[in-house]
Amino acid sequence: MKIKKISCLILISLAIGLSQPILFKNSQRLLAQNQTDCSQVTLAFDDGLESVYSLAAPALKAHGFPATAYVYTQAQNEEYDGYLDWTEVVSLQNNFGLEIGSHGYSHGNLTEISLAAAKNELERVKNDLISHNIKVESFASPFGAYNYQVLKYAAGLYASHRTAWSGLNNQPAEAYYLKAVAADDLSLDQIKGLVNQAKQTNGWLILYFHGLTEDPTVPKGYFYQFNDFQQILDYLKNQNSKVVTVSAGLSAVCPASTYGPNRVVNGDFEDNLNFNSAELTWYSPLDDQESIEKAPWGHSAEVVGDVSFVAGRNGNAVSFTDLSWSPDYIALPAYQVINPKQGAVVFWYQPNYDHTENVEARFFEADADCCEFEFNHDPAGFLYFKIEALKNNAIIVPVSNYSWHKGEWVKLEVRWHESDYMAVYVNDQQVGLLGRDNTGKIYGRLPDFTDHYLGSVLAIGSAGSRGKINGAMDDFMIFKSADYQLPSDAHQADFWTKNPKTEVKITNTSSGRTAQIIGGADQKMIATFGIPVQPGNTYELSAAFKVTGYSAGDASVWVAEFDQNYHYLGGQWLGGFTYDFIGRRYFRYTPNPNVNLAEIYFLTHENAKMTMNIDDVELKKIQQP
Repeated sequence: MKIKKISCLILISLAIGLSQPILFKNSQRLLAQNQTDCSQVTLAFDDGLESVYSLAAPALKAHGFPATAYVYTQAQNEEYDGYLDWTEVVSLQNNFGLEIGSHGYSHGNLTEISLAAAKNELERVKNDLISHNIKVESFASPFGAYNYQVLKYAAGLYASHRTAWSGLNNQPAEAYYLKAVAADDLSLDQIKGLVNQAKQTNGWLILYFHGLTEDPTVPKGYFYQFNDFQQILDYLKNQNSKVVTVSAGLSAVCPASTYGPNRVVNGDFEDNLNFNSAELTWYSPLDDQESIEKAPWGHSAEVVGDVSFVAGRNGNAVSFTDLSWSPDYIALPAYQVINPKQGAVVFWYQPNYDHTENVEARFFEADADCCEFEFNHDPAGFLYFKIEALKNNAIIVPVSNYSWHKGEWVKLEVRWHESDYMAVYVNDQQVGLLGRDNTGKIYGRLPDFTDHYLGSVLAIGSAGSRGKINGAMDDFMIFKSADYQLPSDAHQADFWTKNPKTEVKITNTSSGRTAQIIGGADQKMIATFGIPVQPGNTYELSAAFKVTGYSAGDASVWVAEFDQNYHYLGGQWLGGFTYDFIGRRYFRYTPNPNVNLAEIYFLTHENAKMTMNIDDVELKKIQQP
């Protein structure tokens, strides 16, 4: 699928497992454990105009609200008309409880001067404020203009950076990429709507003003009507909104219990698959009933009877421990997911018994009056893979030279190819073969699948009176080709490259692995398999990136959407970036109607010149309070 390029500028910050010391001081914060409503509002004032002292501060104090005022100290040093003087700046902190933040020394655009000059601007304003006994922790870039070099240096001087990117901050907010909404041209109703939105989504609204005026003839813009400002304060009071300074806001985040588990199985890329996704007909991580019934890849399944879930290899696993004769299994349409001519089934198994014990376990079967397709553990201790074709005797691959131990995860795999071979693998070692090996030598006889016919249902995990698996299963995959490529170190079938020629690769770092995309003439991407989602739910997608060597083009974060039959319905663009950055970024995603599966794409567009590393990808359902 080719993602249409969308020309929109947005900053994405990313933090990768690459141990880069960018000094994101507030990236790891303790979660508040007893909050249910963690929405908050910050009122901020840019530039340090005199009306902050004469109008805003008394009104804020009367309502019991703090605020943050960003000043550029050249105005105080040179005594600009209409701006705060030093006595008023100090009083705002000491007498009115406002936080004083840095807005540069001269309010110059820090991206249009040399880096040395920008560093001087950042240092000089901080030294001025400290010399007046002002505690300064927050910084807002003038005009919202910054780049990676400026931000990296600012991160060493300040505990936060507020941008001019408009919008609410998702919790937890990233301290150096705080979004804010300019109040200048907004109506009172629009601002009330933003306050309500923050409360409904547990978001953080940073609303910034410049000056206030009592003159009703002054048009909206740089000066905001004081009467409307007072009504905003009244509304915040009536709504019992939590009003905080920027620094205080960074210490409060939503408790972990408000987020569901990560729905991206292999977002850290520690395990990797390099197979053609077109060969996959069904895959489920078996994490919960939803991940089975609306599997991330392929056809919908049905849970028949009772199954339970236990801790798996990475996430949960489905457990079949009820050994009564009741039918408990996962049902799939066999004729849609199994290719009778050739294919493969791969899964991980945690037995409740050693391989030598006399236990019967049927891992899967598609049974009909004429024929059978099944993989079992025999009471005599044999593994056997069986295909019984119409008009032919059963074709069986028995295995005795293998081992596993109770409670340990073991990778089991079967492959079949018409008139060529049937094979069984345990932990990537071939332990059983019928037919031709890779040298051409024939063991036993060549399999013959003439007139082969499958039963209508593939039952995974149980066959009623014929034996249950007596253990747990995880990460079940079915392929329509026997020649798929599955590396021996793969543990999760979640991320893969859509096109092996895109130069997306998994690179090793000192702290693990990360996916790397090198931009070029063609669009390049890495994407997840389809992840089950539900319309009406809201999800938080967070990702970590390191973007280096940027000189042209752009990159995007995109969600492709599908119905339950994997028909493409469209997608949503969540963001993009055109800078060198290190940091983490959070996105909100709400599926469109009729969407059941979502694929997350990270891509560079045509002619992009950058290297983008991606790591630590999470998609979590947000539990609204």
